[in-house]
Amino acid sequence: MPHHALSRLTGQFAQCDNRWVKDTLIKAFIKRFNVDMSQALEPDPTAYATFNDFFTRALKPMPAHWAKASSAPPMARSPNMGVCRQGNWCKRKATPTQRKPC
Repeated sequence: MPHHALSRLTGQFAQCDNRWVKDTLIKAFIKRFNVDMSQALEPDPTAYATFNDFFTRALKPMPAHWAKASSAPPMARSPNMGVCRQGNWCKRKATPTQRKPC
């Protein structure tokens, strides 16, 4: 399958608001990657409208002792970036998207 077609298909699944599809994707992701939903402002995985909404979910405010620490909590660690530390530049990218029916 061509790369572009696979990317488009993946994007359609990520934006799909069909309850069965999005709940299945979200629950599988949580199980596979051991996501701690207690850190999310909305801990109910079925409350998100799409997988993308879940993936870009808001987190609860960071405790003050973490904000003052020299290194980020484990949830801010990335296998590709190492640990985000104070003074270092770490960027999260968010782009607006439109929902398409699936």
